[in-house]
Amino acid sequence: MKTVHGGNIFDEYGVADDELIDFSTNINPLGMRDEARDAMRDAIERTGIYPDSRSLELSAKIAEHEGVEREQVLCGGGASDIIFRFAYAVMGLAKGSGDDVEIQKHTAAHRPATVLLTAPSFSDYERAARAAGADIEYHYLEKEKGFAIDGSIIGAIRTAAPDAVFVCNPNNPVGSLMDASLVKNIAEECRSAGAMLLVDECFLDFVDGHARFSAIPLVDGYRNIVVLKAFTKTFSMPGARLGYAVCGDIGFVEKMRSCGPDWPVSNIAQAGGIASLRDASDYLNESRNFIVEQREFLVRELMCLGMVVYPPSANFIFFYCPSGSGLAGALLERGILIRDCSNYVGLGAGYYRVAVLDEEKNKRLIEALRSALI
Repeated sequence: MKTVHGGNIFDEYGVADDELIDFSTNINPLGMRDEARDAMRDAIERTGIYPDSRSLELSAKIAEHEGVEREQVLCGGGASDIIFRFAYAVMGLAKGSGDDVEIQKHTAAHRPATVLLTAPSFSDYERAARAAGADIEYHYLEKEKGFAIDGSIIGAIRTAAPDAVFVCNPNNPVGSLMDASLVKNIAEECRSAGAMLLVDECFLDFVDGHARFSAIPLVDGYRNIVVLKAFTKTFSMPGARLGYAVCGDIGFVEKMRSCGPDWPVSNIAQAGGIASLRDASDYLNESRNFIVEQREFLVRELMCLGMVVYPPSANFIFFYCPSGSGLAGALLERGILIRDCSNYVGLGAGYYRVAVLDEEKNKRLIEALRSALI
């Protein structure tokens, strides 16, 4: 299997991660908190014992951070782990009415689940759905509307009558945002269809005014919503593999827990997560302010270079290069890795995504782009 995410420097290119400047992954440019690094170092002493399989202390800390109940939190080995658990859990669901979704064993006698995906969006949704045996329906986002998810998805849900819907807010790789009212309407339509809705908010903490876009306040009223978040991006911990979901349906939380191996989160990752969330507001505010400043510089310079830049909202920028394909290869020759988005469903050659990094690296990117475009 070929990895299609950003960040796979060694697998793809056979070089160490310090030999390239990696703009292909969207990690918090401030880096890991010192508190988290120290906590994970201390936790090495506990690697001789099994971790808490339910991550109870970490779940309680997440629940406090998000304003939910601990039982509504599921921790996993990164967001991708939970995406796959969600897909397999959906395969065990029968069509139900409203919130009363009945759990049953999936057998060959039942039709495959149908999953509705927007395109373009994160590739793991499709991988997980296909791995679970689901049929895929795409709702193609329109270039003329900036590839934004809008109210037209409601009609797509009615037509497809899916068992599950995946949406990403802000959407990856485009960066477009849905407000909470649209998410609520999607959840309502999914509930009418007896469908579960996964709302991926892994980049939402980087957005100014993020709270007004979040679906987490909806989980008590809409028990068919699963909100996905990750320490990977927000707290710059990709190597620790730590993500979590919030869902108002405790039964579905337990169903997801059962759809994967025990002990999904190591002692080291649990310690890092707990430490990251202690007094996190200053770190997160500083991160957002830093990203806004550096993002403005990159957007301005990209536009000056003739790129078509789609309005960003988080810590990455999506753009189109009118000269088409070849830009990623030209930058790689100059020691810079960006995300070529041509392999996203719904996109083609010439679309790229870059992360917002620190000032020095961002300037290096622009210099390399100028050189590559000559």
